[in-house]
Amino acid sequence: MNDKIVPFLFHVSPKSNRASILKSGVDPIFSHGIRKVSWWVDTRALMWAVSHCSDRYGVSPANLDVFIVKASAVPQMRNAGFVGLHMTGCRVKVSEYLSALKALETYSG
Repeated sequence: MNDKIVPFLFHVSPKSNRASILKSGVDPIFSHGIRKVSWWVDTRALMWAVSHCSDRYGVSPANLDVFIVKASAVPQMRNAGFVGLHMTGCRVKVSEYLSALKALETYSG
């Protein structure tokens, strides 16, 4: 993935998952979908991802975290068929996160 085009990727998850994600990373083993992958977005799809996760988990955006990694740090990343949506079957270690509302304020154009 070209860091100049997509420097950061974002994973949105309920705040209740924060401790586990910070300890073990974003692990596809916990995927609720048919595919055992973790889903990531770039800035073009961040607003959609927050809205989608809010609906999917039945929580307000205020109860979501956005985990941030450099795109080059995510192994075997591939485009998921939609603009700004990416996936990987690998566990991804993260150390940086923001509340979803702060992430939207900071990274959405």
